Parts: sequence; structure tokens; C-alpha cells
Amino acid sequence: MSGRLEGLAVLILGLGVAGRSAREAAVAEGATATVVDPQAADADASSLDGLSLAGFDLCMSSPGFAPHHPWLAAVAEAGVEIVSEMEFAWRVRREGIPWVLITGTNGKTTTTQMVGAIAEAGGLDVAVCGNMGIPVIGAAREQHDLVAVEIASLQLHFTTTVSPHAAVCLNADEDHLDWHGSVEAYRADKARVYRHVQVAAVYGAHDSLVESMVADADVVDGARAVGITLGSPAVSRLGIVEGVLVDRAFHDARRREALEPGPRR
Repeated sequence: MSGRLEGLAVLILGLGVAGRSAREAAVAEGATATVVDPQAADADASSLDGLSLAGFDLCMSSPGFAPHHPWLAAVAEAGVEIVSEMEFAWRVRREGIPWVLITGTNGKTTTTQMVGAIAEAGGLDVAVCGNMGIPVIGAAREQHDLVAVEIASLQLHFTTTVSPHAAVCLNADEDHLDWHGSVEAYRADKARVYRHVQVAAVYGAHDSLVESMVADADVVDGARAVGITLGSPAVSRLGIVEGVLVDRAFHDARRREALEPGPRR
């Protein structure tokens, strides 16, 4: 697991929970870490003044720094790759463990916890992490059967190579416009949750905006778009028939019929 950052110089902007986790992981991976935070007494520097930015290989930025922040502009100008907490976690993760990403303007914390509860009920050891205070970098480096991640648009902006087993965007109303700059940019970052999905890109079948995000997503070959409805499902959807969850998304006869995904209890 170690060594993927070995020999690299990592710049970390912000010494919150994510920043501390990133510093610990970078050192464990054999990298050098320099933390910049204007308010943390135990940071290595309070500003970029005096730092040779060209000497860094990677920059992990806290969501507290919007893309237009002058520090990020300086880092980008120096040719240093900027990554989010989630992207950094993916690069130092314990490989072979599937991730599920959950985003949305509303409901993502509850849904992430539900994913964790469902996985635990199925006998899996699941790490439920992200915006709820449990750092994803630490969880990603541990041994689990599944990692369920609540991810915000601010963390999706600098996320590029994460390839989740499944992902869902619950909704994409207007939010964080001062950070993103426009509602179009906000929704474009939300749509990044579906990039490189391996198995299932999940969406609410009633939401044409989110459905279009799935349709435009660059997913792994073989991944399926899975719509969720409270009514009888069309092909490629899960729905409800006479109070029972039924599947027309995964089983072989999905074009002809809907089946229960598991035995009744």
C-alpha cells in the first residue's frame, strides 16, 4: 500500500481534519508534506510567501479555498497538480475495496448513512465517511469491505481519477454559487460524481437534470444507468410493485419482466 507518493513533495492547503489526515498519509507514503494555513499554529507556513511552488509535485487543497483563490491560481501557474481530499484519498487508498459516492444538494448525509446501514445488514464491514466528520483519507487506507463516501460539489471540483463502484446524485439545486461562480459550474461539478463509475450510475428517474448528467458521463465500459422510481419500473430501473422492490436494471430478463432482487423476509 505504501510508496505511491514516495519521493514526492506535497503541498497541503488547510490544516483541518482533511489536512491533518493528508499530512499523516503523505509521510506514511514516503513523501514530504508542507502544510500552509493562516490560522493553524502547527502549520508549516501561514502563507505561500517564501515557498518555491515549482518544487512541489502535488497540492491537496481544502474546500475552504475556492478555485479562484489567488493561492490556487499561483499553484496552478507553477504547474503543480491540484487535487481534492477525495482525489488524494483515492491515490493512497487500500486497493481492491469498492467505493460508493453519494452527492446532492440535500439528503446526502442521510443517504450515505443508509448505504452504510444496508451494507452492514448484509454482513459487510463498511466505512461511512466524508462530510460527516470522518476523514475519507484515513478510512481509505484501512481494511474494509466497502467505503461509502458523502462527497460535496466543493470536493468534486478537483477530483479526477476516482473510479467508484457506484455513485448517485440525489438532486442538484442551486448552492455554493460564490464558490463555483455559477449554477452551471456547480452542476457540472456535481455531475463529476458519475465519472469512471464501474457498475451503477444511480439517479432519481423523475429528475431529468440528473438523468442528463448520467447520460453524459464518461463511465467504465459495462457500467449501467440505474433509475429509481416509486412506481412500476421501466427497463434499467428499480421500482415498487404492490409494495415490493423490483428490479429491471440488473437481471438477465429485465427487458421482459421485473423481479424481486432478493428473497422476502
